[in-house]
Amino acid sequence: GKGKGGKGKGSTDGPEGTASSAPVLIGSAVLVTGNSYSVKDSLKDVGGGAWCKTLNGWVFPEHKRAEVEAACKAVGATVETGEAVKAAPTASVNANATLKVVRHKKAILVTGDTKLVKTQLSALGGSWNGKLGGWIMPGKLGGAVVALLREDPSNKVTTGDDAAGGGAAGGAGG
Repeated sequence: GKGKGGKGKGSTDGPEGTASSAPVLIGSAVLVTGNSYSVKDSLKDVGGGAWCKTLNGWVFPEHKRAEVEAACKAVGATVETGEAVKAAPTASVNANATLKVVRHKKAILVTGDTKLVKTQLSALGGSWNGKLGGWIMPGKLGGAVVALLREDPSNKVTTGDDAAGGGAAGGAGG
């Protein structure tokens, strides 16, 4: 289906004609990924879950966690629990960014042409800090930040305040 009638242009009807008056609930969930085909029937028996094509996995409400784990183990599936595993960040390609990586308190601050490497900084767990005008991330990642940014030879990365954990200040090729 393509939705439930309406004007077809979104919810621009004004306050009276809002698209939905249902409350929004944001909570934690259980995501089952990997080769879940072998446990599909067991997961359906648990109930309350749904296949999410975008996430390529089954999503269940948090209160079903124990049942989901038991259902998977019952059919011999290996169950790994914990936080979602993120893919290792990949280097930018020809970003041509001029960046400065410095220590800021107990963190690392990356300034310069950061929009060009936003994906990489985000993948490393960084977040934008408007007051500082740069990306901030845990200090323990200093060397990893510099190394990842320098993997793209078109980037010019300078360091200060020993942000790289022992690297000398200066540019990288380019």
